[in-house]
Amino acid sequence: METKTKTLTLAGIFTALVFLLAMTPVGLIPLGFLNLTIVHIPVIIGTIVLGWKMGLLLGAAFGLASALSAFGLALTAPSGLSVLLIAQKPFGPFAVIAMCILPRLLIPITTYGVYSLLKTKSQVLAIAIAAIVGSLTNTVGYLGIMGGLFHFYGMWDKFAAPILSVTILIAVSAEATAAAIISAPVGKQLVKYRNIEN
Repeated sequence: METKTKTLTLAGIFTALVFLLAMTPVGLIPLGFLNLTIVHIPVIIGTIVLGWKMGLLLGAAFGLASALSAFGLALTAPSGLSVLLIAQKPFGPFAVIAMCILPRLLIPITTYGVYSLLKTKSQVLAIAIAAIVGSLTNTVGYLGIMGGLFHFYGMWDKFAAPILSVTILIAVSAEATAAAIISAPVGKQLVKYRNIEN
C-alpha cells in the first residue's frame, strides 16, 4: 500500500474511532455533573503514528464531537456543568464550543513534542510519557477553561469549585493512566507496522 494511501486510511480509522467514542457511551464515563473520557486516546496514538499534522485533524474531530455532545447531539447525555455554561447568554454557547475545541487542538502538539524528544531512548516509554502529557493537556486544558468560565460568570463558588476539584483529582489520574496503558503497546505496534510498510 502506498504511504499516502495508508496514512489516509489510518487517519480515517482514527477519526471514525474518535466519533464512535465521543458520540456514544463507549468513550465516556458519566459522573452526572461531568464525563470522564477515553476519546483522547485515539488522538494521542494517531498523532504518534501519523504525525502532528494529522494529529491536529484528529484533535479537531475530538473537539467537534465534544461540542456536539455538549449540546445534546450525541447518544450520551451532556454534562451538567456544560449545560449550565451554555445557558449563560449571549456568549455561553460560543464559550462552550471554544472550551470543547481549543484543548483538543493542543493534544497533538504536546504529545508529538514529547514523543519526538524521547523516542530515541525507549519507544514504549516515550509513547507512555507522551500519552500522559497529551492526556494532561486535554484534562487540564478542558477543566481549566471550564473553571475560568464559571469564575467569569460568577458561579465558581456556587457550582464549580467543589465539583471541579474532585473531578480534577479523579480525571487527571484515571485518564492519564488509561492513556499510557493503552497507547504504549498499541502505538508501538502501529509505528512498527508503518516502518515495515514504508
